Amino acid sequence: MPEYMGRGPWIEDKSGWWRRLRVKNPLPHLPPPEGPAWREFTLLVLLLLTVAAASYTPLWDPDSFWHLAIGREMWQTGHLVRTETFSFTALGVPWADTEWLFHLIAYPLWLLGGNTATGLFTAAIAVLTICLLYRCARLAGGDAASLTVYTLLMLGAFLARARFRPDLLSLVLFALLVEALARWKPSPPHVGRLWLFLGVLFCLWAQCHGGWTFGLALLGARLAGEFMDSLREKTLSLRYVAALSLTGLAPIAAVFLNPYGWKIPWFPIKSLIGFQDPTLVQIAEWQHTPFRGPHALFLIVCACILLLLLYKWRNLDWRTLLVVASQAFLGWYWVRYEAFTVIALLPPFVQVTAPWLRRKPIRRFIWGISLATILVVLPIKVNGIKTAYDLTEKYPVQETAFIKAHGIRGNIYNSYVCGGYLDWELAGRCRVFMDGRYYPFIKAIGDYRKGMRSVSRFHAFLNKYPIDIVIYPYAEYKLRDPDFGRKVPPRDPSVVLFPPKDWALVYFGNYGELLLRREPRNAELISRFEYHLLRPADMAYLMQLASRNVRDRQELEVEIKRKLKEDPWTRFRSKLEESLAKLEDEHDTAR
Repeated sequence: MPEYMGRGPWIEDKSGWWRRLRVKNPLPHLPPPEGPAWREFTLLVLLLLTVAAASYTPLWDPDSFWHLAIGREMWQTGHLVRTETFSFTALGVPWADTEWLFHLIAYPLWLLGGNTATGLFTAAIAVLTICLLYRCARLAGGDAASLTVYTLLMLGAFLARARFRPDLLSLVLFALLVEALARWKPSPPHVGRLWLFLGVLFCLWAQCHGGWTFGLALLGARLAGEFMDSLREKTLSLRYVAALSLTGLAPIAAVFLNPYGWKIPWFPIKSLIGFQDPTLVQIAEWQHTPFRGPHALFLIVCACILLLLLYKWRNLDWRTLLVVASQAFLGWYWVRYEAFTVIALLPPFVQVTAPWLRRKPIRRFIWGISLATILVVLPIKVNGIKTAYDLTEKYPVQETAFIKAHGIRGNIYNSYVCGGYLDWELAGRCRVFMDGRYYPFIKAIGDYRKGMRSVSRFHAFLNKYPIDIVIYPYAEYKLRDPDFGRKVPPRDPSVVLFPPKDWALVYFGNYGELLLRREPRNAELISRFEYHLLRPADMAYLMQLASRNVRDRQELEVEIKRKLKEDPWTRFRSKLEESLAKLEDEHDTAR
């Protein structure tokens, strides 16, 4: 058999129209494992079951919902989405769907099985990624035990991206790239035909998620390392540089092969500019990786791998050093990158730990501790599997149900986090202020940010936009009522930001308050459902007010009883019952 492994059969057309074609096995054979195959297989299966149980999650990520909404729109209209269609602040603004292929898959999955289908898909992609990492570990001289140790150390960082969103597809495509680079052994002046594989891989990747830029970062580090090594070994030639350049340029050219043309390659550049722009609101996923919890463990492991490499600096090559240093830096610099760093650093981890793991006593200890840890972690993860989350406190589940039940329509003022959920639940009925896509709403977010600097500015902000409905989440802070100053307890911000003379509270759920603008078309709903006094986040002020005024006390009692009757399982049940008992005691005392 030739040097390459897994050559496929000869294919010959007897009519003579086609020449003979040699077909290579797309997944060449791995070197045989050290030790019994059953032991290797058993530990690997247990690890995969653990990863599957840990990554199976119902929908809860805020971006998952707008991804589903985009997919639904694609299937209903029969064409790609090219403009913003869910909001009133950016309606009709050109928008390039950089993840259209994922959206095309996501909505049918939801129709097929809801949370179960999306959870299984998430778990399947996570397991497939770990399977590819196992192949990388074997190529680097490792086995299931070394993979298990590494995976358990980095599991928290890896699972941060294992959600039902396009990042999932980037995980498995990134792992394919890592294996391709692990198999790539250029010998100057020859480089091989890796550029063909990279062209196909990155063309597919560009249709799924902007994570192809992560792949380019890894590839760039490896190509720079190859250049430095050939320069050190004095094998550098113009032909070799040209071949390396082709390997790097092929995937760049491939990403332009998409339905949106130059807009998809431009998106990561625009994002990078946004990360550096202090005038833009910086969201949590754009920050540095914090040194706490599983993030701290991730950073420690990255530092250890880099230090172990530098410990053997005499035998160190640039291709390995640049890959490890660049990936560790990006994993620290951007918290959203850490799961990809986990994938990229597996082969170097195996390489630096292999000399110790090959010693029989240590090898046996590692196998024993790996198996014992898996047997402890697996039941915990299986027991922690949930088929659904209670989303009522994170998203306006009850509030949107009220809107749909009473046929309310209009423009909604909403928070950034819940915008995707409203896209999914209220598309065609209401238009949102903003959602998790961010860039179409830069101006609206900027106006909101300026408006939050003072109450008067916020009122000017409200008057600037045609807002009909407000879904306001319960705030952790309180505001001083400018009419009373410090004479009364701090108020629920919604009372101050949305004054009752202009806005009527018609419902409040576990997430927040639903307010309607006082205008003729809402008059009937307001007359039926308005809470004139009761606001669950304003009870300290209301109780003080009721203690001074019999009329207010009686009205507050009526509204509390109404809420407890309509929604006996509200998250404020204890607080409302306690307040009601106190009001009734004061009433009895007054009598």
